[in-house]
Amino acid sequence: MSAAWSLPVADHTKRMNENYDFSGSVHRLEQRKPWEYGLDHLPNHEAFDVEFSPTGQVLQQTDYTNALEIYRSTRYVYDDSARLIRSLEFDAAGTRRAVSEIEYSNEKRTWTTRNSIGIVTSRGVEEYCGTVPALLATYDPTGRPMRLKSFEYTGGKLSKAVLKYFSANGDLAELSISLFDAMGRVIEAFGLTPDGKPNGDGRYTYEYDREGRKCRVLSYNDLDGTGIPNIISEFLYKSDDQGNWTERSENHSYRGHSGPTTRVTTRKITYYPPANCK
Repeated sequence: MSAAWSLPVADHTKRMNENYDFSGSVHRLEQRKPWEYGLDHLPNHEAFDVEFSPTGQVLQQTDYTNALEIYRSTRYVYDDSARLIRSLEFDAAGTRRAVSEIEYSNEKRTWTTRNSIGIVTSRGVEEYCGTVPALLATYDPTGRPMRLKSFEYTGGKLSKAVLKYFSANGDLAELSISLFDAMGRVIEAFGLTPDGKPNGDGRYTYEYDREGRKCRVLSYNDLDGTGIPNIISEFLYKSDDQGNWTERSENHSYRGHSGPTTRVTTRKITYYPPANCK
């Protein structure tokens, strides 16, 4: 349930635009990234359509599979204070699969997700210190933790996030660590086992261009001890006249391979007219 891992409600509009990597009054964003490795039925996290309100609230998102067929869609409902209070998830045929209800109290937001016949499938809580997140947690119907994400701040700025994953019996299974720069951008990410050792999923470092867009990612094998990246990924962008990117080329160079591979993500962006236009 995407709302469970979103950012503070007070900052929802501004932060949501940053999550989708655009600025301005966007009405609709359509993004596609072809997948070339089979597994057609699985979701493609880089292929989606999103519709926004004039104030930047996400109204609906449609997600696609690796075969670029509809995987699911989610509609979002807000109250008169622009707070997210409900999300409804539908499958590819348009059948409702789940409903999440969100409630607010002091510096806390809680949510409950039920399936199509009303059975609770998960619960969650988001705790804040002022307007910044302190803890985001998801629990199974029995109350066992599934994911716990905590945040650390330096000089009032986000510097570290630790996401803990738990097994079905409630035992800690894995930790995912993200480190951030002074602008709140991820600069390093890696995973650990419950006893604090590298988990073999790799370590990643990130670099950004002058527009703040991801431009280079180095991927390391955190078990080989060489400190040499396995993959170097470089990103080049083409932008529209509003400064939002509409094409992103990803060039991946693999250690030991003779040449890079390239994948292209495209976006179609529709804007709301300026406020003074009718």
